[in-house]
Amino acid sequence: MPVRIEVFAAGDLPIQPPVSDDVTSPPAMEVYEIDDIASLESALSKGLPADPDGAQRLVRKRLGQVIDRSRLDHARRCAAGLLNATEYGINRYPAVVFDGDAVVYGITDIGEALRYYRMWKGGRRL
Repeated sequence: MPVRIEVFAAGDLPIQPPVSDDVTSPPAMEVYEIDDIASLESALSKGLPADPDGAQRLVRKRLGQVIDRSRLDHARRCAAGLLNATEYGINRYPAVVFDGDAVVYGITDIGEALRYYRMWKGGRRL
């Protein structure tokens, strides 16, 4: 059984946690909505002037207007997720990473991803 599960997905993809039949003691699970940083970036960069100093001032002003503490914390988590995905070499999502060792792509049902992981760990063909 893995100790840690990291899920990399888009915010609009529902993540289905494992049910009690899948796990006896659930591992630590972290979910990263890695697409949300792009929407924030898009909102901040819309209609920026060509002048770099003017663009920087406008972005700072927008940050003060649209970013509250919870949104900033969420953006930090998204950025951390992107960094982790890059370190793992993940090139698409959804992706479920088990103990930083194995990845299952294309699945948001964690119970199903766990079954694939167990098969792989047991040396069975997928």
